[in-house]
Amino acid sequence: MPSIGFSVGSNAFTNLGPDRAVALFRQMLWAEVDRVEIGRHLVDVPDCINVGDGGVDAYIENVDPIDDDVIPKGSSVFQIKSADMRPKACKRELHVDGDLESLLKDELDTRLSEGAAYVLVLAADITSERRMARLTAIQEELARLGYENTEVRVYTANQLAGFASRHPSVVASLRPELSYCSSYERWGTSRDVRHPSTFVADSERQSMVDQVTHAVRARSGCSIIRVTGLPGVGKTRSTHEALRPEDLRHQVLYVRRASDLLGTPLYYTLINDPETSAILVVDECDLEQHRQLTDAFEGQGSRLSLITMSYEVGHVPRPTNVLQAKPLEKESIEEVLKQEYPSLPSEIASRLAEF
Repeated sequence: MPSIGFSVGSNAFTNLGPDRAVALFRQMLWAEVDRVEIGRHLVDVPDCINVGDGGVDAYIENVDPIDDDVIPKGSSVFQIKSADMRPKACKRELHVDGDLESLLKDELDTRLSEGAAYVLVLAADITSERRMARLTAIQEELARLGYENTEVRVYTANQLAGFASRHPSVVASLRPELSYCSSYERWGTSRDVRHPSTFVADSERQSMVDQVTHAVRARSGCSIIRVTGLPGVGKTRSTHEALRPEDLRHQVLYVRRASDLLGTPLYYTLINDPETSAILVVDECDLEQHRQLTDAFEGQGSRLSLITMSYEVGHVPRPTNVLQAKPLEKESIEEVLKQEYPSLPSEIASRLAEF
C-alpha cells in the first residue's frame, strides 16, 4: 500500500531487520502511551533486545487506556518479530528453546500467570486469514498449557501502518525522504545538537530545560512554548536536552524552518486529524509564523505540543510561554571546554571562557 500524505503503508514495515523492527515498535508504544493517557511508569520497553528476554520484548502493567486498540486494558506482554512466522513457529516462540515439549519462556510464564494479555507483532504483510491462523495457533497452545483465558492479539504490517500514522514522529522515522522534518533521533545527528558533545547547564539554563520538560508533560491543553536567544547561544541544544526523557522523545517531530512546514500534508494532518499526536519543534520560526502556528494548533487540545525557536523577540499571542536562552556562566563554559578538550591547559580554558 503506497504512502499517502503524511502517513505510511504496510510496505514501510516489511523490510526491517530485527533491531529496527523492535526499535520502531518501541517508539510507537511510547508515543501511544501518551495518546491513550496511561502512566509512563507502567511501561517497560528495554533498549537491549539482543539479550535473552524470557519471551517478552515489552511489558505494560495494569493500565486502563482511553483507547485499547493498540495497548490492551490490564497488563500485556509484547513479542516483536521482523518477519512472518508460520502457525507452528508461533507456538514454538512461546517455549524455551522453541521446543513444544519444554516449558513456557520464564518471563512469559510469569506474566501470563498474572493475567497479562499476549501480543505478537509481525512486521509482515499477510492476509487476514493467515493472521487468524497464527492467532488461533497461539490460543490453542496456551489453552493446552492451562492459559485458555489469556487474551491473544496478532498485529501485522497493515495494522502497524495504521497505528504508526497517528504519530508523525514514527512516520518521520519510517520515511527519511521527508527531509523537512525529523524524528528526535535524526534531529540529534545535526551539527547544532552534536557539537559540543558535552551538555553542561548552569542554574539558569537548567531551569529553562526543566520548564520545557514540565510544560510538555503537563499537557493541559496544547502546550505552546517559544524559546528565544541570540544565534549560537544554545536554543536548539537545550530544547533537545529537555525532550530527551523516554516518554517525550518518541513523540518529537523536529522541523528545521517554519516555512518548510506551513501548507504541507503534515501541517494539515496535525490540524484536521484528531487521532494524531506529536510534540512539534519548529526552528527558525519568526513572530508571524509563530502566530500562525499558534492560531492553528492552540485549540487542538493535549494531543499536540508546540515549541518554536528564534532569535526574534516581540509580542506573541497567548497562551505562549516565552523562555529566553542566555549565554552560559563562565564556569559552565570552562567545564564544556575541559570535557571537549581535556588536554587544554586550565589557564587557556579560563581565558577562552572569558572571551
